[in-house]
Amino acid sequence: MKIFDGEDSYIVNLWAKVFEVLGMLSIFCIIKKVKKEKVTAKFVDTWVLGNLLASFLFSWLAFILESEPIIIFLIIYSLARVFEIIIS
Repeated sequence: MKIFDGEDSYIVNLWAKVFEVLGMLSIFCIIKKVKKEKVTAKFVDTWVLGNLLASFLFSWLAFILESEPIIIFLIIYSLARVFEIIIS
């Protein structure tokens, strides 16, 4: 995927490829591949709003829970979402 229209820049094209590959590792991309139907705007909206609500719920749960395994799971999922937002 060549996105730079001026001089050939191997650095720009390299990083474009790196982010393209990283994008395939995001949770959303994996769900899109597993889902057999076409991804619609409604699905994307549901995904975004669901994750927004989940972030509020996870913040509250992390505050009140004392279960370390659950808190570790919430942190890992949250980091995966941050990764997904940065590379998307």
